[in-house]
Amino acid sequence: MVIAAIVVFAVAAAMGAVLASLLSRRRRVALGVGLTHGLVGLSAMVLLCLRVFGGPKVILYNDALLLFALVLVAGLFMLAIRLGRQSPPLLVVWVHGMTAVAALSLLLMGYLRT
Repeated sequence: MVIAAIVVFAVAAAMGAVLASLLSRRRRVALGVGLTHGLVGLSAMVLLCLRVFGGPKVILYNDALLLFALVLVAGLFMLAIRLGRQSPPLLVVWVHGMTAVAALSLLLMGYLRT
């Protein structure tokens, strides 16, 4: 279950890197692309929740889940801005991405320790 979550989170991270790159170049991205990124990340979060709430306790998995929850809140904030027909601030985009990278790193460290 954790391996699947790591792979799906990595796919979401790659999609997010492309989106952040396009946004930093001031290019508009179709809303569907961002929604797809969000749905992939959300599905990975469901996989991680199944592991955290259904298996033995691994503190790093719990920490990663907490950070991914914060990433989700930032993503919803950016979606709200985007639905208002504006581009999200680059600072929010970068904080969202760097927090996701930190959470994925914690998840990988937890997997490698078990």
